[in-house]
Amino acid sequence: MQIEVEKIGNMTGHEGSVYTLLDGLEKHNFLSAGSDHIVAQWNILSMQAETVLAKSPGVVYSLCFLNDNKLLAVGSNAGHIHIIDLKQKKEIYCLQPSEQGVFDLKFDKQNNHLIAASGDGVLSFWETKNFKCTQLLTLTNLKLRQIALHPNSSLAAVSCGNNEVVIIDLKSQAIVKRFEAHTMSVNSVQFHPDGKHLLSGSRDAWLKVWQIEKDFSLVHEVPAHNFAIYSIVFSPDGKLFATASRDKTIKLWNAENFSFLQRVDKEKYDGHINSVNKLIWNDNYLISAGDDKNVMLWKIKYLLQNESAM
Repeated sequence: MQIEVEKIGNMTGHEGSVYTLLDGLEKHNFLSAGSDHIVAQWNILSMQAETVLAKSPGVVYSLCFLNDNKLLAVGSNAGHIHIIDLKQKKEIYCLQPSEQGVFDLKFDKQNNHLIAASGDGVLSFWETKNFKCTQLLTLTNLKLRQIALHPNSSLAAVSCGNNEVVIIDLKSQAIVKRFEAHTMSVNSVQFHPDGKHLLSGSRDAWLKVWQIEKDFSLVHEVPAHNFAIYSIVFSPDGKLFATASRDKTIKLWNAENFSFLQRVDKEKYDGHINSVNKLIWNDNYLISAGDDKNVMLWKIKYLLQNESAM
């Protein structure tokens, strides 16, 4: 497989580190937020900021749409989750699952729950009608960084600061398995679109692949970056995945055999000059955000043997 990488645009306007990204309600939109407290909506077609969707009292670590995209959940460094009614353009609930940061938010659509991963090691579940907390699971006394939802089952994976990955059954809201995955804090988890593998990235800079059907046994590992891995994301067609790191780079990988394909950095591609904190991959572009206050758009093309560029 051959890879072509083209930088399409550089969205500027944030006044501090950008920690999170979210696909927008329209294909040409996406959201970004971070240390400047602003949740910005961007227009990919114009390559410009379109509107400010919310202003948070604190640093924004996480974003999530809820209830058929009528609501936006905003997780902050103060442990608050602000629930924004997008039609009324106002906050309707302020939840506080923790005294520490809310590092990730996911919407469990099947069970109508918002799931929050907090800095105190607690995973909280909130029903999304009246936003009452239905469960608090203490997984560790260290940070919970990310939540990944399995594409076709009730399982979720949580990356933990005690080097573990914890597997949750969303129906029962209970722990079904936990295992030591890395030698340092696990920062990122992502289920493979095939539903058979779980990927994890750590502060130890290693990327690991776990086979779900064999009780999450380790099937592949590689020292993927020079410093901590913060984000893992798959391409829409499931052929590729990308990792983002504190080492200021994005790396592209073959999703079939987990082999390395390309490094995207400042020197060759005019990439980020500081830590790359978050990635999303929509139908058109891979989008990255970092400590350099920038949000970058990348066009990724790949060439398989005996095929034209995709």
